[in-house]
Amino acid sequence: MRTYLDTSAWNKLADGIAVDTTGEVVFSSCNLDEFGMAPRAGQKVLAQLAWEQTNKAKLLDHVELMAAEIRGEDKVFDDEDPNFIDAWTIMRGPGLPAELDAVFRAQSQQAKQEVHTFLCQMRDQYRASFAEFRRRGLSTDWDTFMHELVAEGRLVAHHSAMFADSGYRVDVEGALAGSGYRDFPATATWSQYYFALGYLAAHGEGRISRPDSGDQVDHRHAVYAGVVDVFVTGDWRMHEILTTMVDSKIADVRLVDG
Repeated sequence: MRTYLDTSAWNKLADGIAVDTTGEVVFSSCNLDEFGMAPRAGQKVLAQLAWEQTNKAKLLDHVELMAAEIRGEDKVFDDEDPNFIDAWTIMRGPGLPAELDAVFRAQSQQAKQEVHTFLCQMRDQYRASFAEFRRRGLSTDWDTFMHELVAEGRLVAHHSAMFADSGYRVDVEGALAGSGYRDFPATATWSQYYFALGYLAAHGEGRISRPDSGDQVDHRHAVYAGVVDVFVTGDWRMHEILTTMVDSKIADVRLVDG
């Protein structure tokens, strides 16, 4: 059994709150990226804790994982990135040099802000789509929205652009056309979570609907709910989206108490 903790769950564990770490605990670069945003002392605690609790391997990043899945490759871990272990080791010890630490933080914040801005744009775009749905007498509920994204080819177009931008050659149209995307649980889970963020921004209410800078790493974490047996989060919003809107996940998604 494989268990994945998102960074909010690692933070809870570091605070002494009980977190389910049964089975093989796996780890990702988005965990390590967020550890790097913690204060220096916090970096060391989190990095050491994960070193002790996990299998010390790096999961494929979300785009790499989806590309491998669609190609039919039985590959989940990345054994070709020595920099990952090097960075992890530095965080456990002396910490990143001040100059590199500043660059890392600036790059991470920029990536988060770019996604936040994009989600705001998606909110405006989807509001226009919902208006058109209503004009045509169509429902604007979540299932109808996802069905229309697939039927209109927008999901395929989005993934095609994403893989092309990342340099991956993937037969997206052949694999994801129609309802075929559901045959790929990691890809489908990521797709549903990602588009749920835009849907909620345009259609939701209250805190769950607001685009957040943390969405940049949350949608990276979400892909692993299509890979592992247990997905643990300390974030109520992520738990709510995964359990109520993402039916392609294979993981038992658990919210940390406390």
